[in-house]
Amino acid sequence: MNKKIIIACLLLVAPAVKAAEMDFSHWAWDYFVNGATLKLGVGTRQAGIRAVRTSDNAEGKIVQRNEESYFISYSTRPYLFSIKNTGMTFVFNVSSFNANQQQVGSDRFVDLGTETSGLFYYVVPTAFYQWGDHAVNGTYTRAGLGLGLGVARFDGDVLLTSTATNERLALEQKGTSVTFATSLIIESHWQNWGLTFNYAGPVYEADGYQVNVEDVSINLGYQFVF
Repeated sequence: MNKKIIIACLLLVAPAVKAAEMDFSHWAWDYFVNGATLKLGVGTRQAGIRAVRTSDNAEGKIVQRNEESYFISYSTRPYLFSIKNTGMTFVFNVSSFNANQQQVGSDRFVDLGTETSGLFYYVVPTAFYQWGDHAVNGTYTRAGLGLGLGVARFDGDVLLTSTATNERLALEQKGTSVTFATSLIIESHWQNWGLTFNYAGPVYEADGYQVNVEDVSINLGYQFVF
């Protein structure tokens, strides 16, 4: 008797489960495929770490600079708010760096015998304001700021070049603790061509220092719209 009741219940529930699965698959297809873009591009990239001592703002920055980099990115269609010309998109990246060039002055990078390597992940919802068409392959310019979450692992050292003695700071983040990540994005599109500037990365605070993992890129690319 119990088996018959169980079978009957399953027969009643099965259509609802199947409908829910269909609704989810339809939503997933609509959100992740319809209007999504795949972009191939070429440009420049700089990734590394900026460390700031919170007591006196002494800092040092070490980076890996690639004069020529290739980019491939995927993004869902942007979500538009009810406020005119505003919306939200996601900035996502998984990357690594092996930095040995320290910043000296405002725009000079040299090898001072230090090296830091790392791996980072971040996903940042980014609110933007847009001028121009709202079509994915239209003509527009977009600027956005975001706050999300990121994870980074790094190990090495950096000189605090803003101090008179170039104090050496050991850097180490071995765990996988999730922290805040920020983003700044500026992009201009003409039909399927686009020029994009992106700055993003997670931020850590420990032992009197703030450590920013910075990922900066600018690239020209062509996007395929689904």
